[in-house]
Amino acid sequence: MDSFVQIEWTDLKNEARKLDRYTNKINNELEAIMLRAALIVEAEIKVIITELGLVDTGFLRMNWSSTAETILNDIIGKVGTTTEYAKWLNDGTENKDGSTRIKAYRFIQKAKFRCKDKVLRYIKNELKKVDM
Repeated sequence: MDSFVQIEWTDLKNEARKLDRYTNKINNELEAIMLRAALIVEAEIKVIITELGLVDTGFLRMNWSSTAETILNDIIGKVGTTTEYAKWLNDGTENKDGSTRIKAYRFIQKAKFRCKDKVLRYIKNELKKVDM
């Protein structure tokens, strides 16, 4: 005679909905943390642009934005600009003969390096506050 245990789940759909709501709440909190971390980098980019004397009209400094999004379970912070010439100033350009046309200022890389520790500290401190 075979014996087995039968378990009857009652109201499992309700518990699954609660779990989904809780998961969404945590994900929203983590995205907010990542957005604020991206804003730290954005602010540093603006400081460096000013320090390097790349501000003429203020258009380059004004036109930065930060976002955070979840892509394949990874929460990613992004900082970007729609200013076309930002890439040229950051990466530099060359003439056809290989000589420098526009100097590469590398302000994005400098900002990431400068505020790396600050961003990591911020994220670690905020993660301690997340209700998990």
